[in-house]
Amino acid sequence: MRTYRAQNDVERQFKELNKRDRLSILPVHVWTDPMIRVHVFISVLALHLTNLLYRKITLANLSVSKEECIELLEDIKEIHLNYGDDEPSEVILTQMSAIQRKLCNVLDLKQFKEK
Repeated sequence: MRTYRAQNDVERQFKELNKRDRLSILPVHVWTDPMIRVHVFISVLALHLTNLLYRKITLANLSVSKEECIELLEDIKEIHLNYGDDEPSEVILTQMSAIQRKLCNVLDLKQFKEK
């Protein structure tokens, strides 16, 4: 039974790599074998990283789908306010929903905000 479920998981991951929206192996815009290998490696690496990201989110007991998480994270924007040449710009984030704030806290995204 575990093997059957594992096969389902692997097939689901391949389906995700074949989608054409975010993580996709296709289209391949390179022609040499080494570059195709690098392209596939980067695609699989991105898939693994999103799986790790989603695992961290599910371990924090947030019940949202992987697609929804990615969409919510994409909607968070950073705004740079410049008040003059000699002063550093102020960096703020756009207004976020409650779930977006939870995602920011779980993933500790405030540390990446420019100072």
